[in-house]
Amino acid sequence: MTSWDSLPMELRFMIFDYLAASGPGHLSTCAAVCKKWQEIIEPRMFRQLKPRSTRIEGLGTMITDRTRPLVQYIWLHVELPQYTCLICNRRESQSAWIRNNRLIRGALLKLFAVLSTWDSTAGGLTLELSVNSPSDTQHYFKNYCFGDGRHEARNWGGSDHGWNNGTRTRSPRSAAIGRLFEPIDLIPRQRMPRVDAVTRLVIRRHLRRRLPGSSLRTLLDKLPRLECLLFEPWREWVPSLQSLLDRGEGD
Repeated sequence: MTSWDSLPMELRFMIFDYLAASGPGHLSTCAAVCKKWQEIIEPRMFRQLKPRSTRIEGLGTMITDRTRPLVQYIWLHVELPQYTCLICNRRESQSAWIRNNRLIRGALLKLFAVLSTWDSTAGGLTLELSVNSPSDTQHYFKNYCFGDGRHEARNWGGSDHGWNNGTRTRSPRSAAIGRLFEPIDLIPRQRMPRVDAVTRLVIRRHLRRRLPGSSLRTLLDKLPRLECLLFEPWREWVPSLQSLLDRGEGD
């Protein structure tokens, strides 16, 4: 019978990578087997973290001085409350918009509070931000691609919300589209602590919500060691507003 020690190192790495893809719980269990496994597994466990917005405080206790240099990428995803078909074709109400922005600001404040205690490392740290509601893909936008590119189970059947067995048959109303592109308000900025550890900020196109210049400045002001910004904003719906942004005159 083949023993673990007799396997080539490349094959061992392949097995650990498979376990990592199966979920973080599998790797953490294996890391407790022995010190040799721990040395191989922990760099894979801590290389990229995706904390839930409701469990950010746990990041401060989970990451120790020993494992901190292993962290290269943090992806903060803020999950907003779900909504029903009664309002899926409307813009967010004022109260819902205020509530959602409070959730986004709160998650960022908690994360920045944790990261403000981290020392900078030679390899730097990438921070990615994203926001959505699980309902976004359950109504008019069943083709809303989100995340790391992995396919997720979706209900493509039926003939509701302008879809018929996986094919779009009519466009959603502008108000339904606007729901996905509501602006993010990160003011007031003075409460957010400074973070020296982050050197790269990533805001990809799967963040449908608009990040106005004032909110982006709030983030950049608190990341003094930022070396790289990857920002993929969507165009404004109103051409005149986009023209202002193109000339650097809009927010």
